[in-house]
Amino acid sequence: MRRRLVLPIFASLLLASSPSTVHAQVATATSATTETTGDWSSRRAVYLQRAKDRLHDWEGKISDFAARAQAEGNSEDQRASAELTQSWAHVKAETAKLETATREDWDNSVAAFERASRDLSNRWESSGKSNK
Repeated sequence: MRRRLVLPIFASLLLASSPSTVHAQVATATSATTETTGDWSSRRAVYLQRAKDRLHDWEGKISDFAARAQAEGNSEDQRASAELTQSWAHVKAETAKLETATREDWDNSVAAFERASRDLSNRWESSGKSNK
């Protein structure tokens, strides 16, 4: 007797989840995922542009400093220039990694870029050239 009662109840539950209801739920989930992906893509594009702008700014500073150090022949400035160039190359490499980072890798790539940028900034400050 119980089986006869359970089957109609189970069938009514299945019918309550009609294909149109299931399709609507899937469409809503897909739309939410697309919006999230679009938002992430926009934030990624903005961050990448800012990273490239920072890289370009550093390139100019370091290039000018290296040219002055070479022209003046100051060994201390030349050593600082070599260290700055090395740090800038690291920032440049981390920027390239940002450009190819997947959504899953993004946070780690941003953290690595920020560390490299801080290192470069610290080296610049310790070189005493931030005021020149």
